[in-house]
Amino acid sequence: TMSFTPKPGLLTQRLDGEYIVFDPQNDRVHTLNTTAQLIWLKCAERLGIDEMITEITTRYDVPRETVHRDIHQAVSQLCDLGLLCPAGAH
Repeated sequence: TMSFTPKPGLLTQRLDGEYIVFDPQNDRVHTLNTTAQLIWLKCAERLGIDEMITEITTRYDVPRETVHRDIHQAVSQLCDLGLLCPAGAH
């Protein structure tokens, strides 16, 4: 199963119910929505994509196809922003 981890060196903070990620390398601040925050935290726990899909599908009683699509979209966006990288790639 594919797994991703937060890019090293990022700073995170919860602020007024939002999850803020600061990348000091390029001086950018990102605000994660609830879905992105959940995926980010699961990646930080070293949970693989398949395990993440199973856990979220079970916990929230959502169709597996929907969770699969949403997780892959979110991971792709977080990678494009430079916030996640494939596990073992850093």
